[in-house]
Amino acid sequence: METESNYVKQVVALGRKMITLAENNEVFADDDAKWNQCVVAGNKLVTLGTPWGLQRVEDLPKELKQITTEFIEIQK
Repeated sequence: METESNYVKQVVALGRKMITLAENNEVFADDDAKWNQCVVAGNKLVTLGTPWGLQRVEDLPKELKQITTEFIEIQK
């Protein structure tokens, strides 16, 4: 259970970071579509495990998985 809890915390932190960096125009500032997808993906990730939100990361739509992967790559 602790491992699952840590996983959820990490995913939520990733979602918050995606939202914050996008809102500060630090990622995808030159691409409105990617910027919007980044914020939408971040919003979905911060709801992971809630009754109204995402139950599994695998449930993200394909385009939001892609932007999340691209965001992670940029952050390396």
